[in-house]
Amino acid sequence: MIGTVLLAFLAQANAVPAAEQPPSSAQTAPTQVARVRLRLEADESGTIDKCEAESAEAPKDFLDKICPLFLSKTREPLRDKNGVAQRRTWFQPIKFVIED
Repeated sequence: MIGTVLLAFLAQANAVPAAEQPPSSAQTAPTQVARVRLRLEADESGTIDKCEAESAEAPKDFLDKICPLFLSKTREPLRDKNGVAQRRTWFQPIKFVIED
């Protein structure tokens, strides 16, 4: 169950082209839809160093698997008008489907 959810999330996070995704008719009807809003923080180098659930309808074991995926990523650091790198905070909504 969590594996299916993680694969769907990774496909969305990595922006897989629609042509490579299975057609929607091949997917089964969802039994439960849940949403999570993550608060992510990155240091001055762009390394994500904090991941917290701001709001969640997800089980804790799901969050324990999702946050490490984000913590392994980096982003372009936020820079001020002088080009100095700054800490960065943003919110990432995630919608997932739990199937039987």
